[in-house]
Amino acid sequence: MDRIIPHNFTASIEVNGHATEFEFTAMNIKILQLFQVHVKLPEQKRIRFHMQRNADGQFKITDRHRLPQEINMPEEQLANAIQAEHPGL
Repeated sequence: MDRIIPHNFTASIEVNGHATEFEFTAMNIKILQLFQVHVKLPEQKRIRFHMQRNADGQFKITDRHRLPQEINMPEEQLANAIQAEHPGL
């Protein structure tokens, strides 16, 4: 089986009815486990947060306190984008 090499990528995901560009930066080049995610939401500053693989192998937002409370961040779609970009997880 080929090793999955983490890499940086962008994905367009809907947030509050608007297509929004997310930038994913791999934080480990050997193991697919942690991404720094950047997003610029309408009328917001650029936001940075992390998504990390948990014990069940699912990618979850680890620092929700960085996100505006009025934004329902699409965690499942973000995790799906990571998996789509890294097939064979």
